This record gives sequence, structure tokens and C-alpha cells, in this order.
Amino acid sequence: MTFLQKNIHTGSFTIDVSAINNCKGILSIEVKPINRHDTLILDNIESDLISYKTPFVLTSPLPITRGVLNFKPYNSDANMQSVVRMLLVD
Repeated sequence: MTFLQKNIHTGSFTIDVSAINNCKGILSIEVKPINRHDTLILDNIESDLISYKTPFVLTSPLPITRGVLNFKPYNSDANMQSVVRMLLVD
């Protein structure tokens, strides 16, 4: 069985897949800033900017059970907000 989880994060944040309670893995994850003018970067890689129009999307036919994703604002307010949507396996 799968379920959708939605969270709002402020500023820099980390997603540790193995630390997500009550799930056997992630099938899909989407991360994007709420404000159209904000941008994020993943793991300090400045060549791939994450924005409202170009969100970070990761999908897998098999559940992802381990991994750490570190996001931080890039040329945006340090208190910017981002929405994270994950499709979890129960």
C-alpha cells in the first residue's frame, strides 16, 4: 500500500530516507520552492538549480530505502519555504 506525504520546510533542510518512520521506502519524491522567485540547490551542486518551474523529482519502480538529500536556498531568502511531496510504501 502507498500513501502521499506532504511537508513544508523552511530554509536549509535534509531528507534522510532511512529515518522516515512507518514506511518501507519511497517510490517518488518532489521538492520545489513555494515562491516562484526562489531557488534551491541539492548537495551544493550549483549547476542544477531547483525552482518552482523546475522541481527536483526522483522516481523509482522499487522502493528507495536509504539515502540523504541536503537542500539549501541559493540566491534566495534563508527563510524561504519549500514543499516536499513523497509517495511512500507502507
